[in-house]
Amino acid sequence: MERMQEGCRALMQPTQWRGGLERPVFSGEGAQLSLQLASLAYSLDVDAWRREGWTDVSYHVDNALLTGEDANGGSGGRLPGLMSEYKQFMARLKARSTNLIGQVLGTVRQKEQSDTCKAVAMIKQQEDGRYLVAIGFMGTGKRLYDWIANFRFSDEEGLHQGCLQLTRHFEESLKEIVFQKTAAELGLERLTLEDILLECTRKDSRFKLWLAGHSQGAAVMQVFAYRAIRQGVLRQNLIGYGFASPSVLYREAKMDVRSIPLFHLLNGDDLVCRLGARVHMGTCFVAVPAEEMRSACYGNVWQDPSFRQVFALVQRVRGNQDALLFLLSLIRAFSALDDTETVKAVSAMLARILPERISSALGGRMENGLRFLRRYVERTYYATTGRRYLPKGTIRVLAARMEALIARTGPKVFLRYLLQSMSIPHRMRNKAAYGNAVPAYAYMAERAPEGLQNAITSYHPPAGKAARQALRQKRKKVWGRFGRRI
Repeated sequence: MERMQEGCRALMQPTQWRGGLERPVFSGEGAQLSLQLASLAYSLDVDAWRREGWTDVSYHVDNALLTGEDANGGSGGRLPGLMSEYKQFMARLKARSTNLIGQVLGTVRQKEQSDTCKAVAMIKQQEDGRYLVAIGFMGTGKRLYDWIANFRFSDEEGLHQGCLQLTRHFEESLKEIVFQKTAAELGLERLTLEDILLECTRKDSRFKLWLAGHSQGAAVMQVFAYRAIRQGVLRQNLIGYGFASPSVLYREAKMDVRSIPLFHLLNGDDLVCRLGARVHMGTCFVAVPAEEMRSACYGNVWQDPSFRQVFALVQRVRGNQDALLFLLSLIRAFSALDDTETVKAVSAMLARILPERISSALGGRMENGLRFLRRYVERTYYATTGRRYLPKGTIRVLAARMEALIARTGPKVFLRYLLQSMSIPHRMRNKAAYGNAVPAYAYMAERAPEGLQNAITSYHPPAGKAARQALRQKRKKVWGRFGRRI
């Protein structure tokens, strides 16, 4: 209870003017509470939050919205409460569903637009009488079609297209997300999230928006905050914390992105932080992992020399272009294997996100599947980079390194290490599979802001050659050899 109150007090602190910009105050308590909100967006289990006084809960899952009486049990009584619990259970089930028909229909539905945004919203009155409105955005789920938005790299309105589409999808529900109990307390007939955003354009707003998200959820959080500010929401009425945040901005924004009241905690080992567009919106704090952090967060596998070699291979990826070349090299390496070995290894990997009937049905069609995937990645590479030819020498050298590692570990173990190299540094929540290893972002939040380095988020080049060289040196110091190429 006390930690919740401390976190809320930290989030409600007024903004300060620093360096000519109006910015919120970063706090360890705010980061830790935001980590809990980002985790809640995955579990949708709000019982503990309700006990702390949070009310008017709403669940947004794809094209379904659970809000008002449906989400909060109506006016009371046993039957409305049971119905509310049942509908909450169904919302959680839909967010995690991997049934065959749902996967196929969901994938077809994503052909033109991504509509897989998942979020939870709720509200609580604070000590000063104002209301803190919490919105937690969920990251990429376990369903195959949840990933489609991530690969929509195109520039739309200067933003990552997939994240923009997810944000628009959530914005369509602003008029329908209702805060029934709060409306009654304020003597209003109806109060929606759209009404709250409108009031947040005023200095005397009774509400403050608090956003949080992990991975894809942190990307949606950035786009949502950016669009809200452009529509008039004052920075003093908004604060957000993102974890494992990809970048979302391609082109020069209409504002200084450093002034957007968002903080990002980024693990220097986390591949996702180096993907997306070109720039993070807000202020980034990067943990440059030392041996102590890796030993605490990456578990026993960190002591395996073969894992470290695969891990080092993944750390060579520094952006979207590198990621696509890495994937093409991986396809080339596995295409050289016996088909039976390939099927076993790839099926084991896909079993994490696909129903067993689909992964096992790959069978003898694995060669065709790899060929289709290679063509898709090549098209994406051409569209993303604007180039007409692939750097075949780079692909050949990288594929040879992969083939050597596959020969040493076996294809199944190699793929397991590959997935772990990407997932373990990205972890925010505890999982039984990792034993006593601390999730990387929980480790960072507990130690924030100590141990984190402030990173430059803006790509606007400073004037003069000396200033540009200083910018490069600072970026190199923060990101180390894993730095982003801007």
